[in-house]
Amino acid sequence: MRDHQLSALEHEGELSSGLSEEALADIVRLFDDAGSRVRRVADLGCGPGVGTGALVRTFPAATVVAVDNSVTMLEQTAARAARLGYADRVETRLLDLNGDLQSLGRCDLAWAAMAIHHAHDEVATLRALRSLITPVGFLCILERAQPLSVRCAD
Repeated sequence: MRDHQLSALEHEGELSSGLSEEALADIVRLFDDAGSRVRRVADLGCGPGVGTGALVRTFPAATVVAVDNSVTMLEQTAARAARLGYADRVETRLLDLNGDLQSLGRCDLAWAAMAIHHAHDEVATLRALRSLITPVGFLCILERAQPLSVRCAD
């Protein structure tokens, strides 16, 4: 992947951070209401790691597993985590959304920002993700759609 493509993906992640922050605030509220703590987050389709950083900051007691099917994206995510001082809380995993998601293990939050549309069978991917989430956990999906809004469903 060329540097300008990578830079564009980072820029895109930063531009969409407002939507991510709004969704994260709702997720924090849901965990607080459930009386549950977030210890492990799966960041599916992490790209260059912009969202991974937001997850690390939002859930200071959690490990974030940054998942992508691109070695370049995972290297960028790891480099960003090291540069910003949270490398000890980020684990990178090379995995396609169409692959064996069970290998990720259990998580309290499965976060998929602009990623699910890449799955060959979105329904099968969502079912696989649901099986990974702890009993008091959540799946958060952010995708581009009109009108732009944040909705939480139980």
